[in-house]
Amino acid sequence: MEAAETTKFEVIVLESAPSFAGHETAKTLASNGITTSLVPDAAVFAVMSRVDKVIITAHGIMATGGIVATRGALMIAHAAKAHQVPVFVIGAVYKLTPLYPIDSLTYNEMLAPGLILHTDEQDTFENLDAILPGYDYVPPSLVDLILTNQEGYTPENIYRAFNELYGKQGTHEFPE
Repeated sequence: MEAAETTKFEVIVLESAPSFAGHETAKTLASNGITTSLVPDAAVFAVMSRVDKVIITAHGIMATGGIVATRGALMIAHAAKAHQVPVFVIGAVYKLTPLYPIDSLTYNEMLAPGLILHTDEQDTFENLDAILPGYDYVPPSLVDLILTNQEGYTPENIYRAFNELYGKQGTHEFPE
């Protein structure tokens, strides 16, 4: 919020359906004097031409340099790549995980269909299954820089943070 006092900039916030957490973020930014636009999730590709940089918070930073982030992050990253807009990921070192994702559902959480289907509607659609993942896996090819509370890493160099945090596991020296 202090940056708004010295620099003029605008923030574009996606609404983050179905929780609509973006509404609260937009209100907070606007109430602190930051020019803010609230945009429907589906319009991300249309507004990306107005964007200088994308900032995504990570739920987890994988050993591959990819990230697990709130659903919608993959769509944002693809739009940014198409418009050649850099994607910065913010995540503290405690979010580093040495796990390797196999696919987008490997370390995901499936949310209740009631978030997008009202309970009275669920009974009327007998053959309808609502699949609502809580997170997206964003591959390292769509991430430009990962910023932690210690320093910044490219996805290719994130192994350095893992070496500092976890050490070289599996290389034990035995006494003679």
